[in-house]
Amino acid sequence: MDVRELRTVGAYLFVPRPSCDARGQVAAPYDEAAFEAATGSPLFPVRQATHSRSRRGAVRGVHFTRVPPGTATYAHCSRGRALYIAVDVRVGSPTYGRWESLVLDADHPSGVYLPAGVAHAVVALEETVITDLRSARYAARDEEAVSVLDPDLGLPVPGGADLIISERDRRAVTMAEAERRGILPGYDAASAAERSLRAAARGAGPRSTGYGPLPSRDVKGKQEMSQEQEQRQEQEQVGERGKWRIEVDRLVCAGTGLCLGTAHGRMRLDGGRARPVDEVVGPDDAVLDAAETCPMEAITVRDAATGEVLAPLR
Repeated sequence: MDVRELRTVGAYLFVPRPSCDARGQVAAPYDEAAFEAATGSPLFPVRQATHSRSRRGAVRGVHFTRVPPGTATYAHCSRGRALYIAVDVRVGSPTYGRWESLVLDADHPSGVYLPAGVAHAVVALEETVITDLRSARYAARDEEAVSVLDPDLGLPVPGGADLIISERDRRAVTMAEAERRGILPGYDAASAAERSLRAAARGAGPRSTGYGPLPSRDVKGKQEMSQEQEQRQEQEQVGERGKWRIEVDRLVCAGTGLCLGTAHGRMRLDGGRARPVDEVVGPDDAVLDAAETCPMEAITVRDAATGEVLAPLR
């Protein structure tokens, strides 16, 4: 496998060497030995794998996760062909503001590693699926964006009316404005999140290369852990009965502050976007009103125990 570091410090491209015969080819977009040799540790413990399917001309980004918590990703193209752009939005980084574009192709499935705090954009050059391994589950409240059409960034996004861009990505602010609002992650905080992920990866211990069963004591330990997790989940659900959960999609939120007046004491502005003072609250009609009247439909209120959507009811 060939490896090179991208212009955004800490990000890497991994290019496998496929095995070909009359039947076709086999390639490994991820190889732990190559990854560890390049980065100094195994890949983070994977918490979620996602498949993002896009029509030709679809544009996603420029997206990143707030730090904390920070999310690292390992991506490859599993169908079609896409322009994949890594952007360093970490304030204080030696490569802050730099970007690099890559063509990811399912026929030549290279892997891209982006550390916590590095943003990315995807332009589908044909019907495309991007597969991401994530160090944390996707949570809308932690997701941010800067404009993929920011003229100061000058990303190589093709022009024309055929581009398909979501309304929230069209409304995303420029990188300079995001920095002014304090939305962008700091390099020190992002580096700390990355160190934590590497420590977690090393703490996972040696990985089995065989197919034999685990020792009985390990199975028992996993069963006990699973039972403890189930008990904690049951306790949390009991504690949340009769309560509501407030969620804010910060990629959609326009930061008008209307919800602060509608649900006084329940909402606040953080980095120019709305955020609940407390995510889990007792029943409060003002919270429902805030969700129903939000012009961007960025607020969702759910039953904390069941997940049922209470507002907006559209």
